[in-house]
Amino acid sequence: MTNKLTSIEELKVEESWKERFKLIQKYFENGSPFKETAEFKSMTAKERGAVNKGILIKIGGFWSFFAAFAFSAFYYLFKGMWLKAIVYTLVLTCFDIVLTHAIPPLAKFSHGYAYAFIFAYLAPFDYYRLKVLKKQW
Repeated sequence: MTNKLTSIEELKVEESWKERFKLIQKYFENGSPFKETAEFKSMTAKERGAVNKGILIKIGGFWSFFAAFAFSAFYYLFKGMWLKAIVYTLVLTCFDIVLTHAIPPLAKFSHGYAYAFIFAYLAPFDYYRLKVLKKQW
């Protein structure tokens, strides 16, 4: 584990990103927001919320969260995560088309905010995978 932490310290990213990367490394397996470690699962809901808040908003993350929310795929492109920008956009667009055709009343509502939140939530984890694990997917 020390080797991975050293690699985080050696990255050419802002200190706030390093702090978020350390939280992701400690509490999420392979940088995936859907694979929590046993330590994370054993925490109380309040403690888990504090970790997530630290990754997404608190540790210098508010503006990156806002940028990922506001610019979605363009934020991903700017950060070098071009493959995920393309795949997420295609998947969410297809999902939107199917959903609005399956449930016509939903066509009246914009799903843009929900999709922007998905980009914003996944951005720190995807950026961790790109910078620390050196892989897009």
